[in-house]
Amino acid sequence: MPAFDKGVLRATATVAASQTDQAFLAADSNTTAPGRIAIISLVIVNGATGTSTIQLNSKGSGSGTILTGFPAAFVLPASGQLVLPEHNGGWWIGNVGEAVTITTGAGNTTDAKFFATFRYIY
Repeated sequence: MPAFDKGVLRATATVAASQTDQAFLAADSNTTAPGRIAIISLVIVNGATGTSTIQLNSKGSGSGTILTGFPAAFVLPASGQLVLPEHNGGWWIGNVGEAVTITTGAGNTTDAKFFATFRYIY
């Protein structure tokens, strides 16, 4: 069982279409023994103008890589919503010391909204 620190944190982001590795959840600031981000709950609301692919990435330097367990081509229809309620074990867990970023497809011309609760685990 991983140890938790800093309690549950919250983040929101508004992301335009065709974005790659848009900042979302900051990497752990502990440089001696950095943790991993565990996404505890997540709400995504797609823009109203078209179907769009959405990807969550674990990102250190260079290009982000899809979070373990996150589908490669997650698609939401126009005005589509995804709601994942609280899951203490985490829906997805990022890589050690890396941030979580968002990549959106070109299908939408309005912003997508993201709301998350997360923890750093060690």
